Amino acid sequence: MGIEALRGLHAAHGRTDPWGKPAPAYHRDVTPGNVLIGLNGIVKLADFGLARAMDRAKITRPEMVKGKVAYLPPEMVDDSKTEPTPQSDLFSLGIVLWE
Repeated sequence: MGIEALRGLHAAHGRTDPWGKPAPAYHRDVTPGNVLIGLNGIVKLADFGLARAMDRAKITRPEMVKGKVAYLPPEMVDDSKTEPTPQSDLFSLGIVLWE
């Protein structure tokens, strides 16, 4: 399960625009309810509603904490102006796998 979820995050983080320029998207809400396992055993990440492509303008207010606090890395909770990174999604997935 963990490896397939990591592959999904890798695809989002490694995304490019139509011209091949890096345009990563960070999930920002990796929680148990957003890691789905199908009847065929395939793992999918769901609910990219909080995701933000880093090549786009900010959508949410910078002072708002985005995501569920229990799954956010400490720096995202302590400083709501901290930008999401691949590491913040990995931290959240680590908490999910630990549970």
